[in-house]
Amino acid sequence: MIYILYIVYMSVVDTDLYNEVKAEADKKYSKPSAYKSGWVVKTYKERGGKYRGIKPKKGVVEAIEEVEGGGLNAKKIAHMSQSSYKKNKDVMNIGRYKIDKSLSNSEAKVFVNSTSGKVVIANRGTNPTVKDWQNNASLLLGQYGNTQRYKNAKDLQKKALEKYPNYSFLNIGHSQSAKITKMLNDEGLTSEIININPAALPTDRKQENETTIKSKGDIVSMYDKPKEGDVMIDSQSINPIAEHKTDIVNRIDPKTYIGSGFSFWVED
Repeated sequence: MIYILYIVYMSVVDTDLYNEVKAEADKKYSKPSAYKSGWVVKTYKERGGKYRGIKPKKGVVEAIEEVEGGGLNAKKIAHMSQSSYKKNKDVMNIGRYKIDKSLSNSEAKVFVNSTSGKVVIANRGTNPTVKDWQNNASLLLGQYGNTQRYKNAKDLQKKALEKYPNYSFLNIGHSQSAKITKMLNDEGLTSEIININPAALPTDRKQENETTIKSKGDIVSMYDKPKEGDVMIDSQSINPIAEHKTDIVNRIDPKTYIGSGFSFWVED
């Protein structure tokens, strides 16, 4: 695996610090995982640790993404979330992620990385239609599971799981569709979720495999409960509509790796 190559080519400079961080990781994470490895790298670098050696041709971001599970960089999250609002014919591939147009529809876009065995489904938020605003009302009333919108998303998710049976799945939600990703996650139909400015209720709870990206000026996500690994973005305006859009992700350094319970900047 490429992640192993990275370890072979790059060695730690401060072994005492690295071993200290690794010992903390062993207490924090019971099993080896992309989550644990990422936390060690992040914490070691935060405490002043450095690496030496030959850089591999591929960056750490792609390496971690090729381990089962484990988030995406901000550039891909921005592209995929914004693509969820577009027509299939207008959606572009990004990196090794190819759009599966046979599964993608007006409510969600399916991106597939056949090299890493990973599927990312970007579920769009609310479109300005009466039906979608009715869906928002159902969300507030706790009846979202009965909406056709959720039934469509669940049907698509099952079709994707059937088509890509040995792949890990990540769902990206925005606003209303954060409810979709959370419900799919609760039903065990995805490996991880990343939500942008989620339409949150005071009663909502978060799972360990859930990460939020939100603007400090977003009203819709005001009840989202922050947890380790979430990304808070400074507001650039007092316009609540502008602060609620998916393009707030463009304010994050594109190399910032988000998900799996942690977020940090890495070099390619």
